Amino acid sequence: MPTKTETSFVLSRLVHAVSAESQLADPGLIVDEVMQRIRPGERQEALRQALVLVVPMIVTRTRSPLPPFVHPSPADHQETPAPRPQPAPPRPSWKVTGIREAWQRALQNRIKVGTGENDWKFLSQCTSADLTHAASIREELARRNADRASQYRQLADLVTSYGVDTVGQLPDAVLSQTLTEDEV
Repeated sequence: MPTKTETSFVLSRLVHAVSAESQLADPGLIVDEVMQRIRPGERQEALRQALVLVVPMIVTRTRSPLPPFVHPSPADHQETPAPRPQPAPPRPSWKVTGIREAWQRALQNRIKVGTGENDWKFLSQCTSADLTHAASIREELARRNADRASQYRQLADLVTSYGVDTVGQLPDAVLSQTLTEDEV
């Protein structure tokens, strides 16, 4: 079986070609066409290449939510005399226990900490530099999402102001000024 570096099959190239040729908007239908074009000998490599993208997506979607952050001070961690024994408090409910243990589950979240395919760590293993980089990745993604949302609102305003039903019905002159190559 060819290794990643020996194979000439590149799934992203095939998906790009099918997408460019297709008149379909539904990604599920494009998937069907891509699957039809993958030869039997390429299926294992196609699956590996697809899973490299799918696994991180699923991992990030299934993260435990981080509990609200409290900024501890060094004084919070100073040694204090041991308290006198107290009677055992009533046993908390399963819901309360789950909430109290959320931080332990959050430490097992997988975090993308670099630009490489394998630059992932558990939150418990992240350094300050790792977290700063992870925050930068998310801030950039948020900025791009906000830019795209703004573009969609502008297009919606144009559709309304020109009294047309779809973006494709806007005049070419408007579209050429509104949609640039990096915005499409």
